[in-house]
Amino acid sequence: MVGEPQFCLPRRLPAEVSWAASALAERGSVRLALPDGHQQPQAVAALAAAGLHFPGYEEDRAVRRPTSTVEGLEVKVIRPQDMPQQVALGSFDLAITGRDWLLDHIQRFPSSPVEEVADLGRGRFAIVATVYQDLPATTVGEAVAQWRAQGRKAIRVASEYTNVADHYARWRHLGHYQVIPVSGASEGFVPEDAELLIEGMETGRSLAANRLKPIERLFESTTCLIAARRPLEGRRRKLVEG
Repeated sequence: MVGEPQFCLPRRLPAEVSWAASALAERGSVRLALPDGHQQPQAVAALAAAGLHFPGYEEDRAVRRPTSTVEGLEVKVIRPQDMPQQVALGSFDLAITGRDWLLDHIQRFPSSPVEEVADLGRGRFAIVATVYQDLPATTVGEAVAQWRAQGRKAIRVASEYTNVADHYARWRHLGHYQVIPVSGASEGFVPEDAELLIEGMETGRSLAANRLKPIERLFESTTCLIAARRPLEGRRRKLVEG
């Protein structure tokens, strides 16, 4: 049964100053990364609410380098899953991405300086653990017992969020498991090619259409603004602070 999230994230380690020194040197402009794909309409709406519009970045189309309408601000469109690491490395000062990708990044790099600075309150959905609909189980523990009874030696966990999936498997004590990276059409992996799927769920209709059911809610994701925990200096600081 899916209830309130109880998924525990590991404690973050102190950020290391050495992440991005070379990329930040001598750069006077502020660089903002905008998402493509399904998060693009949410980002366009959030920018519009803030009174910002960048020609070339619309709900239904985007060029990789939209025109910036703010002096001293550079804008570029990249994949949302790439943003946390790019911000950590200093390639961008700010990025609009999903909390799901930020948390997946933190699982891999606990000392990363990247953090969420604003919840933009758009595009909310849940990250859930899902299994095949016909499996007679309502909890992860029951599901594991079923798989072990069937002789399954390694529990296969499919997900785009490989780092979250790995942490979840250890947190739920799945024993011998294998994380299978997927990219798109992930609902088709269960049950033939994976026992468990860590997936985003907005309405649940797509999961139901593929005969899948959620058995645990891990956390809620939303469109958010991320930045690194490092001081801005000079012109870049003035631009961000207004």
